[in-house]
Amino acid sequence: MGQTEDALEAQHGTWWRSCPHKGEVIIRKQVLLTSNEITRVPFGQLVLQAGPLKVFKGGLVRMPLQPRGWVTIDATAIGGPLYLQKVAPLPHAPTGEGRGPKAPPKAPPKTAFEAPPTKAQFQVPETDRRRPGQHFHEGLGAQGAGSGNAGSTEGPCNRRLSPVSPPRFCSWRGAAAS
Repeated sequence: MGQTEDALEAQHGTWWRSCPHKGEVIIRKQVLLTSNEITRVPFGQLVLQAGPLKVFKGGLVRMPLQPRGWVTIDATAIGGPLYLQKVAPLPHAPTGEGRGPKAPPKAPPKTAFEAPPTKAQFQVPETDRRRPGQHFHEGLGAQGAGSGNAGSTEGPCNRRLSPVSPPRFCSWRGAAAS
């Protein structure tokens, strides 16, 4: 039982369902049957293959699982049960088919980013600058309410908020109408 060969039938990304039999399918830490048990797969549950199948000299077939562990698929050659059956690919699941060599990365398109930025690109437009009497609260710009005093705490837009009070949002229209 120590020597194994890779089986070429099913590969990475294949889904398998546990078969009805006596007991649960045991997932072990390594390919060896004597390695520590990680968990068990109940009847009907799906598992995802992580690599090539390993066939032991006696005919026992083991498979690596995602995210980790090894499970016996077929022990019928040594008088045991069939533990897992291959299922059709799920429509939303990735499959191992069609995985060829990666295409070389494409060169980025020629854009304005190739030239060093100019000073004009970093200047703030005139319309975005603060004007006298304009206050910014909680990230929103608003005209001062009431007397226009910058230190005023009257009105909902100029109220200073403590860290525990819920935020109040002001619109441009509401602030201008005050």
